[in-house]
Amino acid sequence: MKKILFGSLLLGIVAACSKTPVVTARTQYVDIKGLASVTVDTPDPKKDSAYWGEKLKIDWNTGNEKSPVTLVARIRLRNGTEKRIEKKLVGKTGSEDISFDAHEFNLTGGIVSYKIELIANDKVIARSLHRLWIEPIATASQK
Repeated sequence: MKKILFGSLLLGIVAACSKTPVVTARTQYVDIKGLASVTVDTPDPKKDSAYWGEKLKIDWNTGNEKSPVTLVARIRLRNGTEKRIEKKLVGKTGSEDISFDAHEFNLTGGIVSYKIELIANDKVIARSLHRLWIEPIATASQK
């Protein structure tokens, strides 16, 4: 856990000083142990419910890019579907969490892979790929 926090802090410092656009992403399973109310033992209705799932944590830095930047996330799920999310970014740096709660996680099976891109002026300026990401190959029947 300390290595992950240190790595995230180091990446944040390097990215903040960077002139080159950067985007990073990672998946994380979520359960009640991650709730602050569990740590400090305060009342929280989520502690008594089935609070679990998975999330995709995305951090970005647009560098010296002056044009408006759009984040495009393509997320492949275990049931064979793909979720596409587009968001106009505000500010030079930031983060986005894409969550799959218990219900959605049960329906889809969770995240298999992802491709995250920062796009400015219709050009990809930064990309983060999951190690299992591959573009689909269209067969003759699909064309």
